[in-house]
Amino acid sequence: MQRVLFAPFQVGLGHTSRCLTIASKLKQIDPKIEIYFLCKDEFVEIVRKEGFYVIESQKPIKFVERPGALDIDQTIKKVIKELPQTFFKSMLYEASILKKLKPQLVVSDSQFSIPIACRFRKIQCVIITNQPTVKVFVSTFSLKEKAIEKSFNYSLKVLYNFSKLIFVPDFKGNYEIPKELDNKIIFIGPILKKLPSEVPSKEELRKKLHLSQKKVILVTVGGTTQGLKIIENAISAYKIGIPAQMVINTGPNVDQAKLKQLNIPSEVIVKGYVPNLMEYIKASDIVVTQAGHTTLMEIAACGVPSIIIPPEKHAEQLGNAERIEKAGAGRVIFAKNLTPTKLRQTINNLLSDPATYNKISSAAKRLVKENGAEVASKILYQLIKTARPRLKFSERMRKSVEKIIKYQKRKMSE
Repeated sequence: MQRVLFAPFQVGLGHTSRCLTIASKLKQIDPKIEIYFLCKDEFVEIVRKEGFYVIESQKPIKFVERPGALDIDQTIKKVIKELPQTFFKSMLYEASILKKLKPQLVVSDSQFSIPIACRFRKIQCVIITNQPTVKVFVSTFSLKEKAIEKSFNYSLKVLYNFSKLIFVPDFKGNYEIPKELDNKIIFIGPILKKLPSEVPSKEELRKKLHLSQKKVILVTVGGTTQGLKIIENAISAYKIGIPAQMVINTGPNVDQAKLKQLNIPSEVIVKGYVPNLMEYIKASDIVVTQAGHTTLMEIAACGVPSIIIPPEKHAEQLGNAERIEKAGAGRVIFAKNLTPTKLRQTINNLLSDPATYNKISSAAKRLVKENGAEVASKILYQLIKTARPRLKFSERMRKSVEKIIKYQKRKMSE
């Protein structure tokens, strides 16, 4: 029996979400493949609802938070202190899982202990990561910060060498690629559950989801706990005056007790975890969101203008937001500048200016040219079929991969 183990990083919903998307595509190619997920806490139920097996993982290092935001400085201090022990403990646990499960392939989405366990067990591993090189700090001025960032990226290069391939769910040119990793990295494009063309029209979706046929604003804050501040400002902006129906997707981690204290108007629709988020995105006129990579790519694919509010000092999400705004596909409000008045003004300006709205919508659609989930699942299937310990990535395999990517690009452009 062929088995695949997915090991998504257990912070935020994006890593698990895109692994689920790829796993579903892989299951469509060959329903006989047994697919397992290594996950914990609220992600267990989400994965089981999608019909996949679950093996509980070790607890990740919890990020340090302050009201409405992630405390990057304290989180880094905590990671430096706890990482060696936690990393080693996870690696040993994962090695024991691999010994029992004996999968033909492991897919690690930013869970960087398991590639070492795979090397130890002689099991091929594919890594999914947004950034081949990581910027830890928004700006590095001190020698200490530069040393931490340099050390972190050196460690990543070592870990990447334990993998067979590295999937980057983005577009070539967005990131600097270390020369020594050039033969491993494949830019597969954004990972989408479905192509927008496979989802019903906006009008049909609004009927299905019981939404207004006029204007709809979606506020979605992903799988972190920092979204409460955005929800609070969105509710206040709505009360001041936004001529549209508001839908709030809280994700699985927002404190429900604190949510009730916001006195949300009865006409505002509040959802927890939404497995069909793309349907809500396509049914909306504007999406207010943080800067998670997966969500931004789904919004862009649907051609819906976004208002992006990245967490303070979160270098990755600030970079995501910057690229979307630079491409003309959205507007950015920095967390320190977020007020109900500012949010209301930004929403209403977009709704009242059709020319600007259409320009942003067109720019967003141009960003997404291929479905990374299709590309990834086909490559993974080829790896499963030819699974051998420490199999080299041959020239023949590379040509096969290139054919898959070219085919998918043609399909997206039709």
